[in-house]
Amino acid sequence: MAYEYLDGVGGDAALRATGPTLALALADAARGLSAMFADPSEVHAKRTAWVDVAPGEPGDQAVEFLGEIVYLFDTEGFVAGDVRVGSAGAGGFRAELRGEAYDPARHTTRAAVKAVTYHALDVGRTNGGWAVRVTFDL
Repeated sequence: MAYEYLDGVGGDAALRATGPTLALALADAARGLSAMFADPSEVHAKRTAWVDVAPGEPGDQAVEFLGEIVYLFDTEGFVAGDVRVGSAGAGGFRAELRGEAYDPARHTTRAAVKAVTYHALDVGRTNGGWAVRVTFDL
């Protein structure tokens, strides 16, 4: 797991994800967000959802991408157990989410995420690749 939840963000939740490429860092950020909806070990890949992210700055792309995952959960009850992101960058990207409908009898929810915020957002290069720090409104 290349993401960690961060402390000290008040009533919100935050995570930091890293990867050798922006695409892999964003995929791990998405896995961390999805794990807040349901324990990944409890999610089966019964359905695939696609998320297309427009060209733009990496920070804006991260908020748009993660916001779409929140939207899928809120509108369809879709929770992802696996996330794959195509090449990410200024040209936009496409992500494949594999998962299923949330079932309160089988899935353990860790947090009710309302939105992805720009508060303390940080997406950038590191010595080992890329890092994404994002905060969620609960």
